[in-house]
Amino acid sequence: MFVRTSIKVQGLLLLVATILGLTSAANSSSQVHAGHTCEAEYDAASLVIATEVDGTGDQRMLQAKLDNEWRAFWKDKQPMVASRNLDKLGQLLGNNATKGVSAESKQLVGEAVAAFRQCVTELVPVGTATLVVSVFNYDETMPDSAEPAGAGEPAGAGVYIFVDGKHLASTDDAGQATLTVPAGSVVVQAIVPSTAIAQTTVVATAGVTKSLQLVLDDSKEVTSPAQLSVSSMNGDVLPSSFDSFTITLIDNGSARAAVRVSEVALEDDIGNELESFTDRFQIDARGRLEPIDLAVVKNAVMRYPGRNLVLRAMAEDALGFTLHGTKPVYLGEYAPSVTLIPPPSNPSLPVAGIQVAYQLLGTGLSLVGTSDAAGNVAFGLVPRGNANLDSVTTQAGRYYYGPAIFFLSRSSLARVTMTHADDLANGVPRFELRPLPTAAGFTAKAALPADTVSVAHRSALQTQLNEDGVSALGFTNLRVGAGAADQ
Repeated sequence: MFVRTSIKVQGLLLLVATILGLTSAANSSSQVHAGHTCEAEYDAASLVIATEVDGTGDQRMLQAKLDNEWRAFWKDKQPMVASRNLDKLGQLLGNNATKGVSAESKQLVGEAVAAFRQCVTELVPVGTATLVVSVFNYDETMPDSAEPAGAGEPAGAGVYIFVDGKHLASTDDAGQATLTVPAGSVVVQAIVPSTAIAQTTVVATAGVTKSLQLVLDDSKEVTSPAQLSVSSMNGDVLPSSFDSFTITLIDNGSARAAVRVSEVALEDDIGNELESFTDRFQIDARGRLEPIDLAVVKNAVMRYPGRNLVLRAMAEDALGFTLHGTKPVYLGEYAPSVTLIPPPSNPSLPVAGIQVAYQLLGTGLSLVGTSDAAGNVAFGLVPRGNANLDSVTTQAGRYYYGPAIFFLSRSSLARVTMTHADDLANGVPRFELRPLPTAAGFTAKAALPADTVSVAHRSALQTQLNEDGVSALGFTNLRVGAGAADQ
């Protein structure tokens, strides 16, 4: 579907194209992707996001998704995947995930993304092609002149053939398989589960039959990536009170049943093994990995409060495929709660239904909650450390922001005032932090004794704030975006 871009977006496209042309003429060898098809549309969309999206969280989310589809389109040669996901990116602009973006900015971003998607869509090949795949075992005694190189005897029946990650066929007794694939660039794999693999990328022409020879490589471990889902975890947070630790292997959105445990381990964030649980897990009736003795696993995990941990799991399924995956694990110790407060400049400002983002600074941990009718948001148990809150709402064209940054060393209540520029001018504090034992309506969790790591984190945070001339209770985010300069 053709989408007519606004004059502003058309102007950006022209400006970006001109800059790219000048840069290419000046130094074409230094370009990362200059001159690539749809480059001007991609760069224009990036520029619109950078200038129109108010708030680093929304900006990072949209830009990251745009970058992912640029890679899918240009590096991975998958325009169909990129086109489909760009459509989903456009849908984000219509839901609560981008609630803090103004209607005008959403329209401009949507038009820029649509222009990029239109360019990509026009390059999606139409039709299908036929591949005749022949698979051979590797034979190191074959002469270098052998075609294909290293090809020995046919691999025989039962070799799985995957195209772009999907299982489409298995070889017959002659080691061959015939399959229909989408026209365009596709990745073809031949896999003997956990034993050998061959892979190549081919360009399939619509209506044409193409022969392909693959030689299996058995010199490396063959595993299939999977996502890990762990019971009791809230995203990447494992509450210190967890009462189960069952691991489910997820492949392409569906659970894969395992029949044998190969490895379960806990590592630090640079890959050093801290605990090995391989002998401590078994397979349950549903093919999940469960602890034989939960207490043993729990005691081991609780040795690492405040650490950025990684869970590693590997298991074999009934077909012989070895599935492996990793998952960040943050031990949740304290319960931060948030109450949004209307500002003095607008005491009747609604505080219900506002999205509040919680981020543990220095890590990849982020949580999102939505305030209830009284403006309350609870995130459950989270790790100790430097916490950042961010929220925004609008009324009558005026923006109200609720940022807060503090060191969380016990269960606490952050009372965050949704301040407008007028409130800041009048010296209204951004937030107040209260320990939960004195905050009515919440149950406190006993704080652990402060350790040297906690003290160092707190000291570093306060030093950073002091250098910026900002007090912990008066932290202010400077926001620059369309329509917000004088608001």
